[in-house]
Amino acid sequence: MKVGLLQRLRCQAKAIKKAVKPYLFRIYPFRLRQYVGNNQVLVRTKYGFPVYVFSNDVSVGFPLILCGIWEPHLTSLFYRKVKPGMIAVDIGANIGYFSALFASKDAYVHAFEPNPAMSQIIYKNIFINNVCSILIKDEQLGRSKSVVNQCAVGASTGTTKMDFNSYITGGASLKKSAFRESVFCELGQTKSVEIDIITLDEYAKINSLQSVDIIKIDVEGFEEQALKGAENLIRRSPELMLCMEYTRGCYSGNFLPWLEKYFSKVYLPKFSRQINFEFLRKYQEHQILHSEPYVDVVLIRGRRFA
Repeated sequence: MKVGLLQRLRCQAKAIKKAVKPYLFRIYPFRLRQYVGNNQVLVRTKYGFPVYVFSNDVSVGFPLILCGIWEPHLTSLFYRKVKPGMIAVDIGANIGYFSALFASKDAYVHAFEPNPAMSQIIYKNIFINNVCSILIKDEQLGRSKSVVNQCAVGASTGTTKMDFNSYITGGASLKKSAFRESVFCELGQTKSVEIDIITLDEYAKINSLQSVDIIKIDVEGFEEQALKGAENLIRRSPELMLCMEYTRGCYSGNFLPWLEKYFSKVYLPKFSRQINFEFLRKYQEHQILHSEPYVDVVLIRGRRFA
C-alpha cells in the first residue's frame, strides 16, 4: 500500500512540475545573463527561452540584456499562437529572437537575414532552443526543420549593396532613408556589403513549401516589395498570420488594396484591438497616431488565428 501511495505521489509531482515549468521564468524574475566572449551575451528571456545577443547593440541587444524581452506585445502573441509543427517564416530575423521563440515552440523556422554578422548567431539561437530543428531532417519534407538564409527578400532576385552598422543591428534596410544614413554615419562602424536577394515564391518552389502558417516581417520599410515577391505563397496559405511592421510613408498607393485582397482581419497587438484597412489608410495619411512612425500590424487569413 505504501509503495503504491509513493508511486502515485511521484506521478503527481512530475505532472505538477511539467505543468509549472513553462511559467517559472514568468513568475520568478530571475534572468540569466552571461558574457560568453566574442561580443556576445547569453540571455534567458522572460518567457524562458535563451538567446544570444550582441553586447554593443543598442537596438535589440540592450533591451534584452536589461529587461529579458523584446517587443512584448509580439512576443506574447507568438508565444500563445505558435504550435508544434507550424511553419514560420522570419524575414528580417536580425539576431533571431523571434526565430528562437518559434524554435522553442517546436515550429519549423525559415529565417532570412542579409547581415553576414548575424547568420551564425541566428543559427545558434535556433539550435539552443530546438537542437533537433537543424540536426534532424523531417521524413515527409526531406529537409531540416529550420533553415537560416543569409540573404534579403524582395520582389525579384538579384544582388545589391547594403549598409550595416554594428551598434544598430535592427536599422539596416534596402529602403533608402536619409535619416538612417545620417545616424549610421554619426555612429561609425558602418560596412557596405554585397548581398543576395531572393523572392519568397522562388524560395518556396526550391524548398517545396506549399504553404506557411506564420510570416513575421520587419525590414524597415521594404515590406511591400518582399511581400509582393511572396504573392503565390500567400495565396496558397489559407490559414495565415502575417505580422509586419507597417511604416508610414514607405509604401505605394496600391499596397493596402493588395493586402485587403488576401487578408480579412487586421489587429494592432500593441493596443490589443481589431482595426480595419480604413484605419491604416488614415494612419498613412497622418490623420491618426501622429506620434507613431510605425506600428506592428497583424493580418489574418482564415479562422485559425482569428
